[in-house]
Amino acid sequence: MADIIALYGGSFNPSTITHHRIAVTVRDALRPQSVWYMVSAQNILKPDEGMLPFADRVAIAQLNVAGEQGVEVTAIEEDIAAAVHSTATADILRELRNRMPGQRFVFVMGSDNFATLHLWRDYDYILSTMPIIVVPRLGSLQEARTAPAALRARQLTDINQVRTEEGWFWLDCPADDVNATQIREALQQGTTPSALKPAILAYIKEHKLFKRKSDGL
Repeated sequence: MADIIALYGGSFNPSTITHHRIAVTVRDALRPQSVWYMVSAQNILKPDEGMLPFADRVAIAQLNVAGEQGVEVTAIEEDIAAAVHSTATADILRELRNRMPGQRFVFVMGSDNFATLHLWRDYDYILSTMPIIVVPRLGSLQEARTAPAALRARQLTDINQVRTEEGWFWLDCPADDVNATQIREALQQGTTPSALKPAILAYIKEHKLFKRKSDGL
């Protein structure tokens, strides 16, 4: 059996130092074969407005984790979404497992998403086919622990249980309070968010992304 791969998915619009920290924390705690920093295709639960093109989000994610061993940015979700004509997470994961039979995966998500996982299409499939590592985020700590998904699945007490068992594990790390919407607004207003690495800020400037609202965007 192949070693486990941690799937850390998100729109990464843009990728921040918190995203970097989470990927590295999962890598160091679990020691998986790899942490896949999986950039999402357009999320059906999120509006198109303000969403960077997929290629730019991938490029920024690569800058964010450059030099990190065991963390790999992948664009596979866009290919899968086109093949299955869906961006729903369950459909993406189902096709990924079809393409990589026998591979063990663990899904990494923020507590805010875990709190509302029961609203996702076919969320039972996600709970029943791969374990979940829940990353704490401010504003959703209690809600996540008592959410329908938390009550439906078994809570795991050791991160290494995700290698062989289904359920969810609460990752012990500082709660994240970085807000991507506020970062985008700051960029549009011409200020420099501290949550973005210099290389990412340079990329955004070079490619004229997140233009100021005064520029007509």
